[in-house]
Amino acid sequence: ESNPERFAKIRGLNQTFPRLLIDSLKALRRNDHAPKIILNTVGMPKRPEISSAEFAKTLDAGDLIVSPFEAKLYGAAANNGQMLDEIDPSAQIVQVLSTLGYRLMGRAEPTIEQKGLIGSLLARFGLRKTA
Repeated sequence: ESNPERFAKIRGLNQTFPRLLIDSLKALRRNDHAPKIILNTVGMPKRPEISSAEFAKTLDAGDLIVSPFEAKLYGAAANNGQMLDEIDPSAQIVQVLSTLGYRLMGRAEPTIEQKGLIGSLLARFGLRKTA
């Protein structure tokens, strides 16, 4: 078999198994929320990938969380014995993990207010709460 044919078979298996798993979970847990799908290490260099949008469309998935591949950040955190958000709080993976935590707990994600002159004055006088 050539590489494109082999890739097509693997691609078909990768989309068929999760679809069967999701359908089974939905049937067994009719009163629960829909399953959440997490795609881990997306964007690894020199690896062929199916786009996350195409994968979600195939699975008919509503809640899809995409975890990017950030080797430098993981390496720095592991070598220093620190958490990811201690190394780089603005990293995309930190935001993804935060979103995942809120979704698993069933809570709404907090919104961060943009502070301007008026917002700061209102907060100072107790007319608006700050985040």
